[in-house]
Amino acid sequence: MRIAKRIYVLLLVVPIVFVGAFLAYSGVWTSKTMTMYVNVPSPPDLVVSAVGLPYSVPILYESCPRAIITYIIRVNVTNLGPGPAGTFDVSLELFWVTGGITDYYAEETVAGLGAGQSKIVNFNVKIEYVDLHQLNATADCNNDISETNETNNPMVLNMHGRLAGDIDGNKGVDYFDLRRLLKAYGSTSSGPYWDELADLNCNKSVDYFDLYILLKHYGVRM
Repeated sequence: MRIAKRIYVLLLVVPIVFVGAFLAYSGVWTSKTMTMYVNVPSPPDLVVSAVGLPYSVPILYESCPRAIITYIIRVNVTNLGPGPAGTFDVSLELFWVTGGITDYYAEETVAGLGAGQSKIVNFNVKIEYVDLHQLNATADCNNDISETNETNNPMVLNMHGRLAGDIDGNKGVDYFDLRRLLKAYGSTSSGPYWDELADLNCNKSVDYFDLYILLKHYGVRM
């Protein structure tokens, strides 16, 4: 009886082993490696694409803001990268080159920017000094975002400040400025008597508001 059981087990096991060996040898049974692919998000690339004062179309840099007037300076931030950006900060600094001090600094927060998108960030700027300023606008100023290029965040421009009402740039508001404003009074940016520096509030016309600004500071010198 025991011999019969052993023969039965052998007859059952041997074919299974033989078939397994045959399949393994023939390549039907082979070990396979599973490859897992993980999607890594593409990084953004934040840059300052333009900086401009109000009323400039397209957004262009205007060269002569006046001191003692509050301006809205617009910083256009663009995501040039293939991926979206999360929340980041944008800074604007106006460095008074003549005096060697920072005349203005502020930061504004942008709540994300998709690939290829742009956003205008407004800064309410009031400069206190005249002469040459260096304007530094920087996207992702606190390095909150990992980008494809970490070196192209800032834009640097030079601009000259003047005392409000100082049209001729002699660091004082006097008769010569008043005469120049009255010569351009009533003109617009498309007119023949247009004088950009006489447009003290940057509204593309020389009018009562410009005259008011000049008279308010008449006699002031820096």
